[in-house]
Amino acid sequence: MKFDSRTIELYVDTGSRQTYIVYGGWYESVYGSGSCEHLVSGCYFCPPDDPCDLKGLLTQRIRTISYGDKDVVKFVNRRVTLEYGEQKIRNLQIGLVVNATMKKNNQPHAVLGVSFNPRVQNAVQEPSFLEHLLRFNNPTASIYVSKFSLGLTGRLVLGRAPEHVRGTRFFPIQEAPWAATMSAMVASAALVK
Repeated sequence: MKFDSRTIELYVDTGSRQTYIVYGGWYESVYGSGSCEHLVSGCYFCPPDDPCDLKGLLTQRIRTISYGDKDVVKFVNRRVTLEYGEQKIRNLQIGLVVNATMKKNNQPHAVLGVSFNPRVQNAVQEPSFLEHLLRFNNPTASIYVSKFSLGLTGRLVLGRAPEHVRGTRFFPIQEAPWAATMSAMVASAALVK
């Protein structure tokens, strides 16, 4: 997927509504100039026609996500243009990671949250990625799993009707009754290239 014309590889998270990408200014301030070349997801840098820098981003409201494994991701919101295939979503609000838990042999990564907003009080009220898709002609997202291992391997198809392949099972998206008490639960993840 391309964010403001920068290619970013994302992990798809069906248990989260939050989409965020790694801000290159922060990453290179920690790991050195040029280190983004070695980040698996790739880094996002603001385009020349809408510049930003780490100092300015850190003056914005910083949001925090804490995961069950004690990892923490801190990000600020930014509006970008997302390109996937021949489609574009303008003014998509995503997070730019400006700090994250750092562990040896573990990189921060970009995440595409494909869950809807939870219906709980105090929940973040910005539209989720799927809610942005709902504004377009064919608001569909399909996940095709080709390999089960630690996580899932497969492909994510956006904006097209699901393929009817022999042996395919369709599971409707529905609101879980326990969602009001749980903030996120990762059901699956797949790398989007």
